[in-house]
Amino acid sequence: IAMTAVSTALCQAVGPRFGRALARDPREFRAQLTRLLAGSILFGALGVVAAAFVGRPLLTLVYGHDYAGLGGALAWMMVAGAALHVRGLFGTALTAMRSLRIQAAISALTLAVAVATAIFAIPEHGLTGAVAATVSAAVASAAAAGLVVLLQLRRMQVER
Repeated sequence: IAMTAVSTALCQAVGPRFGRALARDPREFRAQLTRLLAGSILFGALGVVAAAFVGRPLLTLVYGHDYAGLGGALAWMMVAGAALHVRGLFGTALTAMRSLRIQAAISALTLAVAVATAIFAIPEHGLTGAVAATVSAAVASAAAAGLVVLLQLRRMQVER
């Protein structure tokens, strides 16, 4: 929840800055986006590493011994959270680029990946399958949004 709050606040704060940078010079916009993405990836990686190393004792402390064995699931959920944080930045970039309709398609793709993975993975693997569905949907969403941002930036270079 804390990671989501930070991500949402960051995206809300940078939205207007992205819009101004894009209006002035797409290179400035790209530089700002690149810096924020690098920071987000680092922040997400630190969360994954922290979950991998202290997930088990933290889960034991907070929820008891019944949850101690779920440290691996926690680390993978942190991967999903990191991917969604990156996706949030790409979504903010797409909004600044006025690419609104494509975001609905990306959301539909995300839903399709989540449902398809869940249908096959959860009955066979239980909680691990649910984590796999969450991670695959988050990564697919971030990758799709990143691809659209990249294509839009290339299109802007051609037009100028």
